[in-house]
Amino acid sequence: MEECRQRPLAWLPFVLAFVGSLIMAWVLAGLLGHLGPVTLRSGVISGLFCWLGFVFTTMLVNYSFGMRSRMLLLIDASYWLVVLALMGAIIGGIGV
Repeated sequence: MEECRQRPLAWLPFVLAFVGSLIMAWVLAGLLGHLGPVTLRSGVISGLFCWLGFVFTTMLVNYSFGMRSRMLLLIDASYWLVVLALMGAIIGGIGV
């Protein structure tokens, strides 16, 4: 509790992460909507392609220049892989 008093904006990263995820889902839904009929399968595949084409490649460059460990890259990239696959599955299941 002492740390919360010392850092009054400790909650801000959680809010930013939530808003960022909403924006990411909205953009993924927009992309899927332009591709034609959306199914669960096409949603997951599109999420995986977006991860490979945008998220993983960006992280690979940033982690390489930052000289971060490959294990950290694997952990962080795997998290975003699951996130985008789930977003695509949910959007595809709803059928945007």
